[in-house]
Amino acid sequence: MIMQSVKSVVRKIIPRPIQTPPSPVEAEESAYSAIYSVFDEQGHATARLVELGIEAVERAMKNVHMRGLVRPGEELCLLGGLMLAMRPKVVVEVGETNARAAEVIEKYLEGGRYQKVDRVGMRWGRRSLFW
Repeated sequence: MIMQSVKSVVRKIIPRPIQTPPSPVEAEESAYSAIYSVFDEQGHATARLVELGIEAVERAMKNVHMRGLVRPGEELCLLGGLMLAMRPKVVVEVGETNARAAEVIEKYLEGGRYQKVDRVGMRWGRRSLFW
């Protein structure tokens, strides 16, 4: 009885370690990620998001053509479809260089700006690919 009370008090001060689910795929490096709602509400897709997703897939299937694209590469086609469906005015790519993604964005970004921000050493640098 006393030991149970002690464990209960200790758990209030020191929570149990978080148990992460096993990775669905093997990878040399991986990190666990979780998304939480600020308002503790269950997330849901809006009608606009669903319509945008369908339009992006349709445009990707009809209008996106990349030479030398090998499978898997569907994400690049979908990226092109999103560029065509959303017609963004500004696209900012943050992080490491992905030459194929940059090529798709540049090819299907109609009249918008493409800004790339990457990390150089311990500082963040800005490089404009085209305006």
